[in-house]
Amino acid sequence: MRKSFLIFLQVILLCRCGGHSSDNRILVANDTVPNTTDSIKQRALIVFPDGLYHDFGVQKELTLLTHDFIFENHGDAPLVIDNIETYCSCTKAKYPRHPVMPGDSDTISITYEHGVYKSGTFSKSCIIHSNAEYELKLTVAGEFELNEQ
Repeated sequence: MRKSFLIFLQVILLCRCGGHSSDNRILVANDTVPNTTDSIKQRALIVFPDGLYHDFGVQKELTLLTHDFIFENHGDAPLVIDNIETYCSCTKAKYPRHPVMPGDSDTISITYEHGVYKSGTFSKSCIIHSNAEYELKLTVAGEFELNEQ
């Protein structure tokens, strides 16, 4: 009885599967191994060798302050920067509008305009939105010591 049940079960499974795999999750004889490189997603990897933070130090006069953040694409896909989000109208960002190929480098320029003739410290951040795996935050900071009249 047990032997006939096992034969019945094998026949059912063979009929149900059709003798071959239809979805690459189960491999049977004469099937080929699926191409796994198609399923590996290529990613850009943005690296800032000099860091994500720049301190302008103490400024004695009201001026535009600009810092160039140099970055490199260490990924295996072109890096495309969609947008750089600033949180204040006093901060502007310039960034490449073209894809940065793997192994290449480029620059993101952050400009801070101190709009009020007043001494004090500042710290302004920008978020980089791109096709890289992580969003990154660039920060510029400093202090104004102005002769207030």
